[in-house]
This record gives sequence, structure tokens and C-alpha cells, in this order.
Amino acid sequence: MNLSGWARVAAGLIVAGCLGGCGPKRLVDLSQKEDDRTEAQLRADRHLAKAKELFEQGKGVGAQKEYLAALGEYPQIHEAHLGLGDVYELEGDRLAALAEYVAHTETAPNTRMFLERMLAYVFAKFSRSPAAPNEVERERKAASLVEMSRALDDYRQGRTEPALARLAKARDGLPRAGLVDYLAGWMHLKSGNADRAMAALAKAVGHNGYYARKLLDERAEKRLPGLLERLRDVLAAELKEHPSDAESALVLAVIHLRLGDAERSVKIARDALSWGRPRWEVLFVKAAAHARQGQKIPKEQALADIQVLGVDLSSAFSTFEPSLFHGMLAGAEQELASGELSAALDEPARSYFRWRLLSEAGQADADRARDEFFSQMDGLLPAGEFDGLSGIDEPSRQPSGLEEFMGAVKDRISDAMPGFWKPCGPSPRGGSTCGWSWAAKAGLPRWRYSRTRPAIRRWPTA
Repeated sequence: MNLSGWARVAAGLIVAGCLGGCGPKRLVDLSQKEDDRTEAQLRADRHLAKAKELFEQGKGVGAQKEYLAALGEYPQIHEAHLGLGDVYELEGDRLAALAEYVAHTETAPNTRMFLERMLAYVFAKFSRSPAAPNEVERERKAASLVEMSRALDDYRQGRTEPALARLAKARDGLPRAGLVDYLAGWMHLKSGNADRAMAALAKAVGHNGYYARKLLDERAEKRLPGLLERLRDVLAAELKEHPSDAESALVLAVIHLRLGDAERSVKIARDALSWGRPRWEVLFVKAAAHARQGQKIPKEQALADIQVLGVDLSSAFSTFEPSLFHGMLAGAEQELASGELSAALDEPARSYFRWRLLSEAGQADADRARDEFFSQMDGLLPAGEFDGLSGIDEPSRQPSGLEEFMGAVKDRISDAMPGFWKPCGPSPRGGSTCGWSWAAKAGLPRWRYSRTRPAIRRWPTA
């Protein structure tokens, strides 16, 4: 069939399709998805867009108002809670930021939108109440979370009593989330009402063991005498009813260790390790408890088990919360972590771990550990590895906003990745050597890079 023949066939197919109802309206339907948003949703989206614009300009107060306005128009707009969390975190208000990130997690339409930092909250919640997502309608839950956001706004402006009243109203749509009690507990504590603070915080932990972790991270026990003992009793009761609750088990093992009951800490850690895949944090607490009892061999076995897991211990440190070592453990096991735990790591992972550990503790040796890490990296990535690569020169201008900045960062990482890539070639010991084998031997995280499709994907650790 010649070209004109193919053209006639194509034309015939088009005509046949149109006879089946291909009119102007159908062409519009094919080219444009119908916008079914309500007027309230449209107004909320406008507020959300304005809030993001103000946030990128560094205008946190204006962004906060626009995010709250978006929630007022459409309570299910989960991106507004995320935006408020970012605003509060940049301002250093960790309590408000946490509350908004929880609200975002509770209102996000699917799990792919969860922040990685909130996965501990999610796992702890579902280990207690697997059916919790279905016990309250989404609309009612979203409305209660808007009331919670307004309560935070009141509290941040010094209006504690109105804030507590709003939280009481929000409780109806959040029956087992623990968030309302956690916030109320902190408000009472900062107002000097220790008894009401203790009752509210204990109730929050009774709903979700994640809040016990956050209380220890914030060193709340220094402001509230007897908190560790109260948390111990609450977590023990909950763990008896929900033995697979790994988050509560971890925190309870830590609390027993800090209260001087190392033997009980070992038992709780051992029970926790029998449920699912072992967690390195539980293994470390178990090792610390054995060390407290002078049990050298079980301690070394627990530390060896951490190595067997193949965990990237650099993930123990983050910019948004303290690590296990200086959060829940409050620096009590610094010597074990900087000594025997880090000694088992290969370079440069060992020097990086020590740098971050010492830096978090505020110790003077942190600068020396940092210099050692950079020295190790200089040996692995000698000068010239990145010569000739595009996109790694000094930027010609400053990014105009956060979105442009993040895009530029992504582009630079993509442009620099070929500098890490070792071309394939024959190996002196037979076979071939290429890719990231050299990085894996050095203890570096293993990444896969594609020259044709610049993307970075983490390999699962064996």
C-alpha cells in the first residue's frame, strides 16, 4: 500500500470515529479534563498558591495567614497543614510544627504523600489501632484538625485559654489520635500546671507511643518530675495489650535503662526483637543494657547484630530531631556509641558517624572529627574527578525562590553524578569492576546512576 493509500485508511478511521459521536464537545472532553472543584475549593487553592508564594519570599507571617485561610475555606486541603508545619519549623516552634505534620499525615489522601519523618508516628498508631482510619469520617476529622490549627495560632499569640477551648472542641473528630492531649499537656506544662500536664501527656502516650519518644526528645522529664515513671507505667500497660507495638517497646526499654533497671530493659528489647524485622535502635539499647550489667559477650553480640542488619547509621542523624543517642538516651550511652559501635564501621562511614555524634553532643572534638571525615573523602574522591562536568560551576545568579533553588539543587546533583561513576573494565582478579563497587567497599551508601536517565535510586541494603 502506497502513502496515499495509508492516508485514505487513516481518514476513514477518523470519519468512522466521528460518526460514533465525535463533536465539538467530545473534542473538548478529550483535550481538557473537567474541573469539578467547588467554589470553596477554588478559593482555598488561591489562598494556598498565595501562601506558597509568600513562603518562598521568606514572609512566614503572611504565609501562615494564607495557609489558615485555605483551611478555613476547605478543611481537607492537606497541603496547608504541610505548609504550616514548614513555617513553624523554620521559626523554631517544634511543637506547632509537629502538630501540623501530624495533621498533614491524618488528612493526606494516600500513604505516598506521608513525610518520611512521620513514618514512626504512623507505625506506632497502626500497631495500636489498625482500624483507626475508618472510625471517623474524613470531613469530620479534617474540621477538627482545622480547629487544632486555630488553637495553635491562639496559643502562639499568648491566648492559652482560648487555645485550650479550641482543642476541647477538636477532640470530637480525633478520638484516638493523641494529638489534642499532647498539645494540651504542653500548654498546661508551660503554664505551670504540672498535674494537668501530666494527666494530658500520659493520655496522649496511651493513644500513641510516638508521643513518648517526642517527650524524651524534648527532655520534658526535666520540667516535669516523675514523668519517666509515669510513662513507664503507661507504656507497660499498652505493650501488654499490644505486644507488637515496636515504638512503645523501644521507648519503654530506654526508660527502664535510664531509670537503672537494665535487666528489665534487656527483656523488653528481647521481646521487641521477636516481632518482625529487628530494629537497630532496639539492638543498641539492648547492648547498652548488657553493658550496664557487665555482660560483655551479649553486649558484643547485640552490636554485631547491628552490623548484620547492614544499616546505614548515617540515617540516625537528621536536621529535624535528635538521634537516639542524644534524644531518648539523653547522651547516657555516648561512650558506647562513639567507641565500640563506630569502631565496627568502615571509613568514611566511621568518621562521619563520629563527627555527627560529637557535633550533636556539642563536644569540642567535633571539629577534629569533621576534618577527619573530609580527609577520608579527599582520599576517595581525589581532585579532578569532577573536571569537565557541566553544571558544577558557581551559579551566575541567586535563585528567585525556594522552588527554583530546589530545582537547581536537583540539577546540580544530577550533573555531578558521572564524577562518582567508575567505567567498567577488566579486573586484575578476573571478571570486571565498574559502577559503585569501590564506594561500597569504602562503606559509602550504594546508589545506582543512569547516564541516559539522570535519576538516583537507593538500593536496598543487604
